[in-house]
Amino acid sequence: MSTKFRSKLTCCLMLLLAAAAPSFVCADDKDGGSIVEGAKRLATVFRRPGRYERMHVRVREAFRGVVEKSAHGTVQVHSNGRPVALGAVVAADGLVMTKFSELGTRIECEFRGGKKSPAEVVGVDQSFDVALLKVDRQDLEPLKWIESNDAGVLGSWIVTPNLETIPVSVGVLSAAPRPIKPMRAMLGVILGPSRRGPMITHIFPKGSAAKSGMLVRDIVTQVNGVEMESVEQMVEKIRSYRPGEAVTLQLIRDGADMELKLRLTKETDVIEPLQRIEFQKNLGGELSLRRDDFPKVLEHDSVLRPLDCGGPLVNLEGIGVGLNIARSSRVSSYAIPASEVIRLLGELRTGVGRQHYDRVLELTTQVVDAQKTTAKAKKGLTVAREALQAARKSLSAAEAARKGDPENEDLERAEDEARQKLLQAKMQETEAKSQVATDEKAVENLKAELMVAKRG
Repeated sequence: MSTKFRSKLTCCLMLLLAAAAPSFVCADDKDGGSIVEGAKRLATVFRRPGRYERMHVRVREAFRGVVEKSAHGTVQVHSNGRPVALGAVVAADGLVMTKFSELGTRIECEFRGGKKSPAEVVGVDQSFDVALLKVDRQDLEPLKWIESNDAGVLGSWIVTPNLETIPVSVGVLSAAPRPIKPMRAMLGVILGPSRRGPMITHIFPKGSAAKSGMLVRDIVTQVNGVEMESVEQMVEKIRSYRPGEAVTLQLIRDGADMELKLRLTKETDVIEPLQRIEFQKNLGGELSLRRDDFPKVLEHDSVLRPLDCGGPLVNLEGIGVGLNIARSSRVSSYAIPASEVIRLLGELRTGVGRQHYDRVLELTTQVVDAQKTTAKAKKGLTVAREALQAARKSLSAAEAARKGDPENEDLERAEDEARQKLLQAKMQETEAKSQVATDEKAVENLKAELMVAKRG
């Protein structure tokens, strides 16, 4: 490979990296150095940890003793045959606390040594996104929790154990317990006043309004049956919902009343600067599905995967200071303080919130059934397309035969019949396409409803 070609290839790769992460590129460098710098910085994000960095196995091995002190109180939670979260043993009689929104059907808890036990959901607290599970065991050793309301000094070491001999991750406490605000729901429009109610003056292309067919100059008179009299009232009403929730709007369009149903989108899907921030948050790996709207959490800088959440966060003595509940960004994870874990245990023992999991099970079953229906419709579409292709070949053959003997009436009738069959095949393909689109939309709506049910 020539030097000139290597240089061009390197430049192309840097441009691709820069395009993938524009936030890393400075616009004021005229000689192209900004692209090089952006590529280097992007590569840094995805490189393997150095031997003296916290996530390197050699460093984590130094915390082996902490894991030994807390491994008895840690479990791996499985759902539908795959690991979805960690969990913390909170009572000797088989009670385990974990992250609710990651749970599906067929829940099992795996303990150190590989033994698995089926688990049932006892209670759910959606504000903290936790579920209390029950396994049929009376010999568990629960984790010890810090007794004070304070999780420790900011900057102190904390460890996330699992079933292995070295921890999943280590980090430091970076912020005192505080609430985390919810992500706001949006229509994706700019509103202006009118005599009859809030009027759409601009529509953002990636918002739910654009996807559902709203138009500029539409006037919103009601949101879920509530009369809208001002822009401020409508903004407040929309913000009272969560992203993904369904709303029904009553509109006036060109003087005529109409109804429109849609699902609200996240503000990060609509506002471009927020999209860039969200992109940067995701650079370090996958984030938790539910990572906002918590009443009170600790913040630490441990690098966790979503399936590493739900289990204990311990200090160097192996005592629980919190329950990991979300990976929120590239450099931030959240944990429920130990004092809240203890309080939640007392409440969830009584079965509080179990209906939320029942609703998740119901919707999960509906999603599976809808997916089966969609798969059947897709098979029907494949058959319809094959029939259409066969009809086209038959018509081509009939046309060719008649071209060789244009006066033959039998060939003329055969061509007409082939043309009719082609027309029918086209109609059947159109109907099959429409059925697939309808079924796919049903699956999409059910998944969105399931997401809302998990978030609360």
